Parts: sequence; C-alpha cells; structure tokens
Amino acid sequence: NRQIGEPGSNGATHNNGVGPDHLAFSDDRGEVDDNGSVDEEGNSPGNAERADADRAWADFCERKAWVRAHCERMKDRKHGALPYEQLLFVFNHRNLWVNIQDKLNPREILFDIEDGPAFGWLPLGRADRAPGESAFLPHYAARTLGPKLTEEKLAELQTAMEKEIISGIENFRESHHVETRLADTGSKLPQLIARTLEFKHQLDMTDRIYKNGWRPDGHGHGHWESQSIGETAFNNFQREFRSLQASRPSNYTGRIQFIKVNNSDPKEVRRIVLRRRGQGKGIHEETHNGRESFAIGVKIIPYPNSICVVYVGIMVVFPRPDEAELVGQRVTR
Repeated sequence: NRQIGEPGSNGATHNNGVGPDHLAFSDDRGEVDDNGSVDEEGNSPGNAERADADRAWADFCERKAWVRAHCERMKDRKHGALPYEQLLFVFNHRNLWVNIQDKLNPREILFDIEDGPAFGWLPLGRADRAPGESAFLPHYAARTLGPKLTEEKLAELQTAMEKEIISGIENFRESHHVETRLADTGSKLPQLIARTLEFKHQLDMTDRIYKNGWRPDGHGHGHWESQSIGETAFNNFQREFRSLQASRPSNYTGRIQFIKVNNSDPKEVRRIVLRRRGQGKGIHEETHNGRESFAIGVKIIPYPNSICVVYVGIMVVFPRPDEAELVGQRVTR
C-alpha cells in the first residue's frame, strides 16, 4: 500500500499529485458520467458529486497544511503533551484503520478516518461480510484443530511412559550395581502421586495475576489473597501433597520430585526425567543401604491436535536413621 504523498498513488492530481480515489477523473468539465448521459442543460450528473469531492479534498489539504504549520508550536504548549509518539492504527468494535499518511506523529496527521484510504486511513475490515461473519480475514489458511487423544490412547501412552521411566531408572542403578525396588504402578502410592500431579497442573494453570488473587510483594515474591481462585488452587495442591507425604510408612522419610515435560515421546520424557539438575544427585540416584523404595506416577494432560503435557512424579522412601546410625556416621566422617 502506497502512502499518501508517494508517487504512483491513486487519485486525482491534488496536493503534490495525490487525491482521493473517487476523484480519478480529468478536470475537463465536459466529461460525461459512467453511463455517458447528460442532463437537459448538457451537464453531466457527476458534476455535483465531483464538486463536492473537490471541496472535501481542498478542505482536507487546507487543514493538513495548518496542522503541519502549527504542530511544532503546539508541542511547547502546556497541554501539548501526547501519550503517543507515533500512531500506526486505530480501531473500535467495528473496524481497524491503518495510518497510510506520510507522517506517524499524531500532531502531524489528520483523522478523516471514515473517508477511506484517499484521506490517509486504510480500513482492514470487510464491509460486505455476512451477518455474524468476522470482519477480518486471517493472513493464513484457517485450519480446524484436531481432536484430543482418546481415553484409550491416553492410557496406552501413560503405560508406555511409566515403563520407559522405570526402565531408565533400573538401567541407571544397575550400571552402578545398585538394586531397585519399585512400587507396582497399580498400587496406592503411584495413584496418589498421579492425583497430586493433577492438582499441581491446576495450580500451574492459575496465573499469578491480580484477578486470580495474586498480591506481589515487589521483591519477586507474593501471596494469594484469602478466598481467591489462586488460594483455592494452592490449598488443593497442598492438601494432596500432604496426603502423599503422610502415605509413607511410619519411621520412614524420603524425597518427592515433580517434573513437567512438554513432550509426549516416552523416550524423550525418560531422558528429561533422568537428567541431572544442578550439583546435587538426582532422586533416582538415592541409595540407603538397599532399603530405599521408589514409586512413579504419571499424569498426561491432553490438548487438541493430540498435543500433550506430561507431569511425572518420583518418590523415594527409606527408613529414618536411628541415633546409633547417626553417631556412627558422624564418627566415620
């Protein structure tokens, strides 16, 4: 789209060779209208319309010259400050207009928005749209989103991921000559982990914004306001997390790790889960004289187009060391 004032713009020759599109006719007043007809006095019926268009364009050029001449003076006035340095487009609930004038400074442009491209504003919405149809066409070919994975496919994928993660942990520990004891995936502990992961996902999906009750403290932290959406999601997750911790046998302690993976390939999930994070050892590397036990939980969140987000929870439990063992460890060290 050429800007007003550029060579080659459509329109009659007005103000530096540019004029409104509907003024694209010669100044020969004897020109006939589109149908070639004339009135009884020999005048074309288009003369009145042309005269109105000429007056509108002349008024536009006059106002434009005045604005350009006074914009610098207005800048220094007390109330001359504007919130924008450049104005690229304006919009309302019906349309969006792009500024195609040769200036972007709000002080130097005119706002004859409804008069069309000839006066510097290009409407992007379609005036000929059907009732209920969008005024705007996408710049790409619209595609319908595909379905989510079915419950059957989700169950198959979850089983494949559990097997892949368990295989990775066992292989790693076997390479270090350490035995691995794992809770059966259908037992209570893995189910508790999966349930906790579901509430963690709900908390992750609750944005830390004012509307949801988040109140920042100005130092990168904050808190959820009482009885807010965020506090409800946080309390639900904490409740399930405490229930998971309480499921450990008495006199046992342990570690729990939650990992979120934006990938549904079981092998890639396995690689990410077993990747060491930071300087400490991974949860799958825990050894406590062969008395440690592991439990794995997987929760898959399906989205359209068969896209999935995967949450993995790994829990290891082991007996609390008694006082004699602690003393022995301190002496050994």
